[in-house]
Amino acid sequence: MGRPQHDPRTVGAFTLIELLVVVAIIAILLSILLPSLERARAQARQLLCLTNERTQGQAAYLYVEDNGGWISRGIRGFPVGHEYGIHATAVLPGVGYDGDPLLLWRGNRDGTPPTPLKQKLLRKLLTEPLGQVMQCPDFPEDNGPHRAGAPLPVSDHQYNDYVSSALPIPYPQSQIAFDVPGGGRPGDAFRPGPTPPHYDDVSRLDELATVIQPARTIYVTEAHESLLWDEYRYHHFFLASQLPFGRNPRIASDQRHPGGINALFFDGHAATLPLKTVDPGWPNSLGIRLSLFTRVPEGYE
Repeated sequence: MGRPQHDPRTVGAFTLIELLVVVAIIAILLSILLPSLERARAQARQLLCLTNERTQGQAAYLYVEDNGGWISRGIRGFPVGHEYGIHATAVLPGVGYDGDPLLLWRGNRDGTPPTPLKQKLLRKLLTEPLGQVMQCPDFPEDNGPHRAGAPLPVSDHQYNDYVSSALPIPYPQSQIAFDVPGGGRPGDAFRPGPTPPHYDDVSRLDELATVIQPARTIYVTEAHESLLWDEYRYHHFFLASQLPFGRNPRIASDQRHPGGINALFFDGHAATLPLKTVDPGWPNSLGIRLSLFTRVPEGYE
């Protein structure tokens, strides 16, 4: 009697149960590995954002060297027509931008489309490596529902994902009187005083170092997602109510990266800080809320 014959189609084949076991094992491995991979990706994006801020710091110091020791700050405190001293435009030449930075900002808030030249400049800034210096990879815009469809048109893209400090250093009493008391809680009404304060009392780097500790004072941090994309006047903050937990935040108030949001300090280093460290929020005193930004008058510590 000969040996039994096997159907060659069944030799080495998996049974249904074996296939289900393999699929279950793969699913378990993916459930274990995917969170780790996502954490690694989030940390990589966080590191890229920190690198962007350090690069901005280097470009800002090039501006200082070229401008007699004056640092780029906010729009307030500069004479009319000196918009080139604002951080959002001052750093662009230092990162390789060879166009006129102000052409990126002026006009078009009336609803008219950008001129062909402005579109060309924006597209260059958004697509070339130098433009990435101003783009946080975790800015909420990049996670919005529009990403499911076509990319944002150039005219609507968030160009600058960061804000710079124009807080007066030291913080004068007039600034406190002008702002929402204590910086305000979300929902508090803004009640400005009768006379706007002088926003930028110290603008030279050597003078700044005599008033604050540059290694403990934030110069640039991440922008709130509500800021208008092409209005550079909003990409700095000069009031306590523009802190993350203030009435009118211009600084990010979300948990943007693992550990918080990124910040560049006046000495050039960048770090990730818990949101409650950047702004402990009301009802903490102004001295506590502004401890990483300026020095407040006695009585507000």
